[in-house]
Amino acid sequence: MKQIATILFSFLLVFTFLGSASGQTTLINDDFDSGENGKGQIGSTLDLTGVDWNVDVSNGEFSDNDDFFAVKNKIFEAQDVGGDVIWESESFSISGYTNIDI
Repeated sequence: MKQIATILFSFLLVFTFLGSASGQTTLINDDFDSGENGKGQIGSTLDLTGVDWNVDVSNGEFSDNDDFFAVKNKIFEAQDVGGDVIWESESFSISGYTNIDI
């Protein structure tokens, strides 16, 4: 039976840094807009064109097109990946920020 593992945290990766009690600064946010639908690994096809993130699927198994680690309908999801797979955000710097809350 195939299980769909919706990546909790929706990989929105909203890193919010509280600089003071009155405000916050968002350094990175990915809402997986419609331009990212189908991006990632689907079956034997890896497509990361136009995205600022990366995936490491080298320890996964994608034996048919029903197996995926990709954006579907603006949500990053995984189904029947057969191993450990990793989603990596783009790099960003937190230097110069204080009172960081991630």
